Amino acid sequence: MALGRSSRGAGDGTVWGAMGVTDLHLLGACEAARMIREGAVTSVDLVQACLARVREVDGQVQAWAFLDPEYALA
Repeated sequence: MALGRSSRGAGDGTVWGAMGVTDLHLLGACEAARMIREGAVTSVDLVQACLARVREVDGQVQAWAFLDPEYALA
């Protein structure tokens, strides 16, 4: 996975301040688009993070009747 630096980081050169690749699912659409545009993350990074979050919680939430991770990544 590609890692980048956000202009909103902690100011100390850390990757996304306190945000890591596993936290990308917390981004709103505009922030995610900005980070992709700036090269801080890739669309694959974002989709993989969201799919990981679905795997973590969907057993309890059951929000997905059908999900095709391969199609999402394509």
